[in-house]
Amino acid sequence: MFTSEAGTPLDPRNVSHWFERVVRDAQVTGSLHTLRHTALTAMAVAGVPLSVVSRVAGHESITTTIDLYGHVSESAARDAVAAAAAQLGLPG
Repeated sequence: MFTSEAGTPLDPRNVSHWFERVVRDAQVTGSLHTLRHTALTAMAVAGVPLSVVSRVAGHESITTTIDLYGHVSESAARDAVAAAAAQLGLPG
């Protein structure tokens, strides 16, 4: 999820060290793992297809992504069905 200005992946150790300094200097708590989970959840909530979220996450299988973030897409699916029903003049 972290790339250089040229778009190449950054060394994970360097990212971890940088993040630890940022968190310490900001006097907040959190971890890089929490930030990753938050970013992936935000993508799923925003309606990004889970296949895309899976690729961004680097999961071997979309099944992993569905297991972790599928609950988020369920609410999006309900909203999509309600929107379609409204367009068709059906009760929600």
